[in-house]
Amino acid sequence: MTETKLSKLRITGQTHQGITTTVKVRNLPEFFVDESERMGGDNKGPNPLEYLLSSLAGCTSIIAYYVAEQQGLAYRGLSFTVEGTFDPRGFAGEDDIRTYFQEVTLINHIETDETDEAIEKLAAEVERRCPVYNLMLDAGVDMSTQWIRTN
Repeated sequence: MTETKLSKLRITGQTHQGITTTVKVRNLPEFFVDESERMGGDNKGPNPLEYLLSSLAGCTSIIAYYVAEQQGLAYRGLSFTVEGTFDPRGFAGEDDIRTYFQEVTLINHIETDETDEAIEKLAAEVERRCPVYNLMLDAGVDMSTQWIRTN
């Protein structure tokens, strides 16, 4: 039997004065994770939940590229809007309140001449294979996804 080789991702980070954190990934420029000034941060970067929504959008986009290529689906562009709703009482420490998203809505606008059936096939496979989507789904987040064709 062949043993599966697992992949490992690694980041490093450092918290600075207050809650601002710099994060380093591979050989890319470091970036900030922060909160708005209203939440006690310096507003130097997105907060962790905003990065999670960004990760969902980015992961969906990357998986869509690979799946479309495998399915022979041609598209000219993909844009998205992602919204997440959460109860801030959990973040504030109240017991029995989930600290992460209750629901997430992902709207994908795909610029293509392909049929509705082809887009539905693409969407189903992207949802099946997207690690971030499935992580949220398995965490019990109510996921709502739309794929809208634009010309």
